[in-house]
Amino acid sequence: MSPSVSDSEGPGSTAPALVQATHHPAFYFKDGSAIFSLKTISEGGGESAVLYKLHSSVPCSRSTFFASMFALPRGPASSSQVRMEGLVDENPIHLPSDFIKH
Repeated sequence: MSPSVSDSEGPGSTAPALVQATHHPAFYFKDGSAIFSLKTISEGGGESAVLYKLHSSVPCSRSTFFASMFALPRGPASSSQVRMEGLVDENPIHLPSDFIKH
């Protein structure tokens, strides 16, 4: 069974939309430390997401953006949403669909 991930609809949204997600066949490592979601839109207009589970050192070594992001504190102990982001399939770190350059 593929996980579903929430994807916020934006300001004023009462509930996040669920998007069907699949693990990337080559870049989802069981022992990875950070889960990223990249949303894709099919030719028919349907949305899905691909999950990548990587060791945080990999994107940090290749990008100052990720190095800065992972250097930030995870948030207050009372904010479980912030603490869990990127740690479970159901709450990955969402990357914008235009994040990857073709």
